[in-house]
Amino acid sequence: MSDELVRYARDHLERILAGEEELPLEYEKYKHVLRAIQWQDSSGGPTLTSSWTASMRRDLVKRLVALLQGNVVFDPTQVKTPRNIFEDDDDGLPTTILREQDAWNIFVSHIANSLALDLSGKLNWSITDYSWGQLLILLDSRSFFEWSHGIRGYYINIYVSGYVTPTYPGIVHGFLNANNIIRGDLRGDRLDSIGALLNWCRGNLHHFSKEASMGNMENQWQYRGWPPVRRMIEGTPNNDLDPAYTDSRKCRRTAGCWGTTGFIQAVLRVINIPVQLVILGWGWSRMHATPHFVTEGMYLSDGDSPYNNFAYATPPYPAKELLIDQSTFDSWFGYPNVSLADCYRNLGRQVYELALKYLPNYLLKRYCQGLSLGYPPEQTVYEHFSRWYTESELQALDLVNRIQAKVDSFGGCQNIPQITGPQC
Repeated sequence: MSDELVRYARDHLERILAGEEELPLEYEKYKHVLRAIQWQDSSGGPTLTSSWTASMRRDLVKRLVALLQGNVVFDPTQVKTPRNIFEDDDDGLPTTILREQDAWNIFVSHIANSLALDLSGKLNWSITDYSWGQLLILLDSRSFFEWSHGIRGYYINIYVSGYVTPTYPGIVHGFLNANNIIRGDLRGDRLDSIGALLNWCRGNLHHFSKEASMGNMENQWQYRGWPPVRRMIEGTPNNDLDPAYTDSRKCRRTAGCWGTTGFIQAVLRVINIPVQLVILGWGWSRMHATPHFVTEGMYLSDGDSPYNNFAYATPPYPAKELLIDQSTFDSWFGYPNVSLADCYRNLGRQVYELALKYLPNYLLKRYCQGLSLGYPPEQTVYEHFSRWYTESELQALDLVNRIQAKVDSFGGCQNIPQITGPQC
């Protein structure tokens, strides 16, 4: 990073944020970016940087300059998960409400990170090319949390942020670097990074057990609130007495499709990839959530797709194949043109479409189990695809013969590899 840029940011940015000085011509493309930085204060309304206090603007500049110089304002390993100030009994619905200072620290750290990444040119994409709506996903504090007048704190709006409690970008960067997920240099683009994260989710995340209650959140993530992103990354033991989880191993759990969608959004935000939570099936008794990768016009057919049993094949296929494009999304989930019943029928469909192509291990095992019990192969194979295909259509795909050929390639049913998903 050039010393000239660091000096300019240190000496002029605070006045620019206050609206007292114009951006120089070479940085004029950041004008709409700076306008998109909005903090929802305790009055409930979003405020532009020109309405912030001087100390707030100085805080942002200090963090940005430190990042441009290759430093951090804090040691990420020492940052604790922000305390949830909301209290409820074990059976209550989970809620996370953060103190104003904790919410501000998380928000301003992300803003400094987004600007520093872009100014340094470390990625193949730039936020200066984003639309207003895409910028707001990254730079408006209401995409993280919203002000609660009743409790005087910032609550996680699950319809925007999913079932997660955010963390600091420095922590997420460590995770991204350790798992080779950032593909924004000469190796790849946004879609490659999205695919790399989905691949990590497929190999690590495990759907949580039992209900979404305050007590169960504490049992599984040791946090009375929505699961902290940091604890999803690091893994946690389960304190419950459920026999399936009586050992002390750490497991990277997710609170279902709402948790996974929120996790993906929180992680990719740190490398300036905006993700929007989309609800599949308003009006159902049990709504589902899925991520919309807005810059790519791509979706998952359900937030739970990466760790569906049918997503694990040998050899594994690229996880980005789990994505569907806008036209497919509209034809499967475009309510009201698509009925609620059809939306429900299409939940997770892309995983099964890929299963017909890649013949995952679980499908092979189901086939072999049926053979051992004397069932016709159609009975244990076709049922998994009956929501979308008739028996004659599956026969036309030569599905049973292809499955048998793949089983033979492993040397028989006894040699089919185990499902490679996380074991908790």
